[in-house]
Amino acid sequence: MSRLWQVFLEQRERWFLWSPVLVAVGIGLYFLAPSEPPWWGGLLALGFAVGGAALGRNREAVFVVGLCLVLATLGFTAAQIRNFSVAAPVLAKKTGVLSVTGRIVTLERGKASGRVVLEEVTIPGIAEVPDRIRVRLNRPDPSLLPGEMVKMRAVLMPPPEPTAPDAFSFSRHVWFLGIGGVGFAVSPAERVEGEDVLATASLIERLRSRVTGRIVEVLGLETGAVAAALVTGEVGGISEPLMEAYRASGLAHLLSISGLHMSLAAGLVFVGVRGLLALIPPIALRYDIKKATAFIALGAMTFYLLLSGAGVPTQRAYLMTAVVLLAVMVDRAAISQRLVAWAALLILLIRPEALVGPSFQMSFAAVVALVATYEVLARPLRRWRVEGEDSWWRGAGLYLSGVLLTTVVASVATAPFAVYHFHRFSLYSLAANLLAVPLTGLWVMPWAIAALLLMPLGWDGPALEAMGWGVEIVNRTAQAVAAWPHASLGVSAFSVAVPIIFALGGLWFCLWQGRGRLWGLVAVPLGLLIAALATPPDILVGSSGRSVAARGDDGELRLIRGRAESFTETAWAEAEGQERLPPWEGQLS
Repeated sequence: MSRLWQVFLEQRERWFLWSPVLVAVGIGLYFLAPSEPPWWGGLLALGFAVGGAALGRNREAVFVVGLCLVLATLGFTAAQIRNFSVAAPVLAKKTGVLSVTGRIVTLERGKASGRVVLEEVTIPGIAEVPDRIRVRLNRPDPSLLPGEMVKMRAVLMPPPEPTAPDAFSFSRHVWFLGIGGVGFAVSPAERVEGEDVLATASLIERLRSRVTGRIVEVLGLETGAVAAALVTGEVGGISEPLMEAYRASGLAHLLSISGLHMSLAAGLVFVGVRGLLALIPPIALRYDIKKATAFIALGAMTFYLLLSGAGVPTQRAYLMTAVVLLAVMVDRAAISQRLVAWAALLILLIRPEALVGPSFQMSFAAVVALVATYEVLARPLRRWRVEGEDSWWRGAGLYLSGVLLTTVVASVATAPFAVYHFHRFSLYSLAANLLAVPLTGLWVMPWAIAALLLMPLGWDGPALEAMGWGVEIVNRTAQAVAAWPHASLGVSAFSVAVPIIFALGGLWFCLWQGRGRLWGLVAVPLGLLIAALATPPDILVGSSGRSVAARGDDGELRLIRGRAESFTETAWAEAEGQERLPPWEGQLS
């Protein structure tokens, strides 16, 4: 026992890196609880943990265990408090056609009709009206803007529950967004005159809407929708065939504004502004332009965060980029696992529900793995550059090998979570990313930044056109790779225990120092074994009772009742790694 404690003490400098892991354990226990714990449960457990740590402060081992319990109970309590803070009425059942009035919070302009989230909702005849509802419009209306009060006739229903065990919980997702009902409009949205409110949030949403509209206006629907996704984060306009091509080719991550986009934008602003300031000798010689440039880049990133809609991956990327820029301002190391840990802690304590979503899991899996790789290779690469001759081929080789390595590391790190959530594995994602990622970084994003800077002056057309050329090549790359044989392999659903095992093993491998980190690799065969031994359900019944599927003697899930193209049946098919469930043949015994 003393030997194990000694090994643990040797990792003292890395203890803090496990803080978000322990907080995540507490959050995970809360969401895995079969029922809602009493409101005082988390606070009571946290109080006992703090008291135990305080009493054991003179005994190091007891104190460390107490701190671990404090962090875990802190995560549990944060999740419970967050759940209570967003509590709002939810529709109890599906309604008929109703008159609905509400203020537009967000507006997605899809390729068909579009979708709105409404607040300040008024629905005659409903006792407990949800604070927010999400409605699919029955026809597109480019003139609608966030902040406007609208009315329409619509059919509403409660947010759908998970379609199968361990499936994505849409109802939990929208619960934390304050949405208590979803539905579709059966009449056009009509403005309620004189009721507009231009709050800060509405102004930001209006700006996002106008920028998206401008990009689509210049580049057309297909190219413009993808370009808008890179700038404003709105993906609703991307056609389903093109979106499917991005998924099958392993390029879907490009459509979610995350670390790649934020770091590229920050780097471009930093290099560009610093270069301009360096051309002014009185400023360059008198002031520390590096720190000033970092501050300007931070302001630009804050604007990009707001313009992009501030999704979970964008928040994570912003925090990471902000900490890096702050480190530059105070002359500290800019890349480290400690920065990753701080970013994870902030997100988990502010938005605990992010833990169970694919964005958080895949984002941090990639970042932790990439930083761990950097920690191992930074010194030898620095020595290689210093000792070798300065030549273009060394720089080009270093860049290309860096793109290859980061693509491989990020793909391997995120694969277990991508397969668990999306039930597919992109076989040729490496090839697609080797072309699409450099093109996005070296061509698309610089022109996107130029277009944003020129848009207020009305001179953004040429920059958007240039951006569109790159986006079109990325689109064609996604479509070409998706057409290759077996580009996207379907994978049947498996237990949530599998990604948890891979996460713990990966964290151990990346955070532990010394040969003991190799124990983290045990997670690979263990996770694969549990996934292979998973027992899928024999019968699935939809929440409405209208959809039923059963597993035949051949082990294949077949549709007994329902429509193969409906939401529930499509989700069942995806969980089976198929595009569509085959119909049941023969008699039921």
